[in-house]
Amino acid sequence: MSYDDERLAKYREQLEAVDEAILKVLSGQSYSLGSRTVTRADLKQLRLFRKELEADIEALETNGTTRRRFKRVVPIG
Repeated sequence: MSYDDERLAKYREQLEAVDEAILKVLSGQSYSLGSRTVTRADLKQLRLFRKELEADIEALETNGTTRRRFKRVVPIG
């Protein structure tokens, strides 16, 4: 398995974890256990992270890298 294949698998695993976290947040933002209260992650942050992961996965699948490709342009004159 190449380095990019490992990264792709890692990103997909993280995407599944984020999807699970989003479902948990949607079922209830916080809950109590005895005298303690547990608050789940921020839904907005989870959605932003999910969007970033999807972009990274797409970049790896289409370009083979998550790096942005650009060309250097030198103006004439």
